[in-house]
Amino acid sequence: MKKLLTILFAVALGLNLSAQVPDYVPTEGLVAWYPFNGNANDESGNGNDGVINGTVEFDLSNALFNGIGYIETPVVLDLEELEFLLSNDSSEYFFHENEMSWAQAAEYAVSLGGHLVTFSSLEENVTVFDAFESVADPMNGCFIGLFQDLNSSEYFEPDGGWEWVTGEPMEWSNWHSGEPNSGGNYGNENVGSFHGLAAGGWNDVYDGLSFPFIVEFSVQTSILGCTDPIACNYDSDATSDNGSCIPSGCMESAACNYNELAECDGEACDYSCCPGPGCCGEGTTWNSLEQTCESIPCETILDPLACGLGTYWDETLSQCLPLLTCQEDLDGDGVIGINDLMQLLSSFGTMCEEPETAEFSCGDPMNYHGYDYATVQIGDQCWFRENLRNEHYANGDAIPGDLSNSEWESTTEGAQAIYNNDASNLVDYGRLYNWYAVDDARGLCPTGWHVPTDGDFMTLEVELGLSEAEANSFGWRGSNQGYRMKSSIFWDGSNTTGFSMLHGGLRNPNGEFGFENNSGLVWSKSITANSGISRAFGTGYDSINKDSDHKNRGFSVRCLKDTEE
Repeated sequence: MKKLLTILFAVALGLNLSAQVPDYVPTEGLVAWYPFNGNANDESGNGNDGVINGTVEFDLSNALFNGIGYIETPVVLDLEELEFLLSNDSSEYFFHENEMSWAQAAEYAVSLGGHLVTFSSLEENVTVFDAFESVADPMNGCFIGLFQDLNSSEYFEPDGGWEWVTGEPMEWSNWHSGEPNSGGNYGNENVGSFHGLAAGGWNDVYDGLSFPFIVEFSVQTSILGCTDPIACNYDSDATSDNGSCIPSGCMESAACNYNELAECDGEACDYSCCPGPGCCGEGTTWNSLEQTCESIPCETILDPLACGLGTYWDETLSQCLPLLTCQEDLDGDGVIGINDLMQLLSSFGTMCEEPETAEFSCGDPMNYHGYDYATVQIGDQCWFRENLRNEHYANGDAIPGDLSNSEWESTTEGAQAIYNNDASNLVDYGRLYNWYAVDDARGLCPTGWHVPTDGDFMTLEVELGLSEAEANSFGWRGSNQGYRMKSSIFWDGSNTTGFSMLHGGLRNPNGEFGFENNSGLVWSKSITANSGISRAFGTGYDSINKDSDHKNRGFSVRCLKDTEE
C-alpha cells in the first residue's frame, strides 16, 4: 500500500520560527517545513531535519515526490493525543492520531506500559475497528501490533513468519483479499495495518511509512491476600500480597525443627535430632523442659482402647470381651444349625418375661450402631472414652464417605473418612468428620448424647484446673491438662482423666491427610466467624489448643451424655 509523505506536522507545541516560511504555510503550531529543494532539511528553523534513505528524486515542477527510497522525518510526541476508544474486561484501547513509523509506534506504546493492539478473535477485531472508524478515516491507515519476523524459521514472503508483538499465538487471521502481498514500491512489506478498503481487514505495509495507530493496555484487577502457599491463611485467589500471611511450621516444642512463630501446623515435625527426641529409645520420651529422656509410666489398669476389633471393654471385669454379633447361634457353636432350631422350637409358645433393663451408669459401655463405646466420668460429665467411628447418622442415614480430594474440598454436606483411607486406622482412631456432619440435624451421637459444644469443653477444662478466662481464650492454654487427657499407652500423656486422647491426625480442606502420630483434634459443635471451634492435642504439648477451623477439615468426634434437667 502506498501513502504520500506528510510534510506538515501540526501539533500544539510552542515554536521559535527563525527561517522564512512561505505565506501560504500556516505557522501556528508548525513543527517542520520541508520544501524538498534537493534535500530533506527542515526550513522552519526548528531543526527537525529528515534523513534520506535510498535514492530520492525531487520533481517540484509537478509538486510530486518520486523515488525508490524514502525520507524519514523525526516525530514529535504529544502524550495528550491518546484518544479513548473502548474497554472490556481485559483491555483498554486508545487511538493515537499523530503519525509515526511502525517501529516508533511499537516503542512508544511499550513506553506507556501498553503495546500496539492485538486481536485474539474476529469479534475483538471488528469491535475495535468499529470504534476506530468512529473517530478516524480508515483510508489514512492505522498500524496494529502485527509484524513479520525476518529471523523466524517460518519466514517466507509474503505469508510466513507473521507474529503479534505480545508473542501470543496467532491462531487465526483477517487479511483483506489479496493480502499479504509485499506489493509496495518500497520493498518487502513486513508490518500490519488496517486496510482502508476493508472493514477491519488487515494489510501488510512497508515499515518506513508513517500511520496513526492503536495502543492496547491490559486491565489487571489485583486481589489482595496472602500469597505464601505454606502460610496458615494462604489465599489461592490472591494476586497481590497484603502482608497478612500467618507463618506455619512445626508446633511441637519437643521437635528438632520447632517454630515458635508458627500459628498452624505446616512443615512436618522432625524428631531425629540428638540431643533431642532422636536420643530416646523404646519406652522413653523426650522431656523438653529437662532436656533428657524419661521413662513412660505404665498404667496399672488396661486402657479400653487396647481392646481389639470385635471386642469391648467390660468395666466390671476390667477386661476385653467379645461382641455378640450372631444372636441366632443359640448354642454358641459359631454356626446357625439344626440344634439352634430345635432349641427355639422347644421354647415355642412360652410366655416371654419382660427383661430387666439395667440403668446405664457412666463407665458402662454404650452400644451405638452395633459397637460398644467405652465411657468415662470426668467431674459431672460423662464422655465417650474413644473417638466416634460410625458411618451413619443417628437416624440410620449414611454419612457420605470415600470422597476424592476434590469432592472433600468442595462439599458443603456432612462427610466422613478413615485416616489415609486405610481401614486399619479405624480400630485405633475411629473416623474423621467434617464440621457439616457435626452440625447435621440427624445427629452424630446416639439418643441421649450429643457432640459437645465449646461450652461443654470449657466445663471440662475448668474441671481440670483452667481458669474461666483461660478456657474462654483461644490458642494453647493451661499447664498439664492435655497431658492428663492423652493416652499413656499409645501416646505421651498420663491419662489420669481416662479421656484416652489419641494422635489420629486430620484431613485438610484440600482432602490431604496429615499429622498422624503428631496431633489429635476434636470438633465442637460451636462456630465463630463461620468457622468451627475445635480442640487440639499435640506430641510434646501438655496444654490444650482451642482454635477455629475450616468447616471442611476432618477431625475426630467425641460424644457427651446429655445432662438431666
